[in-house]
Order: sequence, then structure tokens, then C-alpha cells
Amino acid sequence: METYLLVSCSVDILQLLIKQYELRKIDRQCFYNNARLKLQFIYENLDCIESQQERKKIREIINKCNFILF
Repeated sequence: METYLLVSCSVDILQLLIKQYELRKIDRQCFYNNARLKLQFIYENLDCIESQQERKKIREIINKCNFILF
């Protein structure tokens, strides 16, 4: 349960970072610095998300982050 909540919180933060980046409130370096550890944590704990629909949503957010980063 704790890991699930941490993953959910990390996803929310990534969504905020994406929004801030798209609005040009933060640059790519700031996005990278703040998203790197959250992405790593999500990758390592994605299996704790039981809902396939939620996993799909998280993968879409990860893809957006990867598009910005690479």
C-alpha cells in the first residue's frame, strides 16, 4: 500500500513537471533534475499497480517524460 501511494504521488509530480515544462516555466535541465529519480522509482515499482488501466495511464506519462528527456 505504501509503495502504491508513493508511485501515485510520483506520477502526480511528473504530471506537474510536464505541465510546467510545456508552459515553459521550467527548462529541460530542471525537468531532468526533478524527474530522473521519480521515473526510476516508478519503473522499479510499476508492478505494484494492479489496475491495467492505471498502468496504461502511467506508461503514457512515462512516454511523455521520455519524449522531453530524449
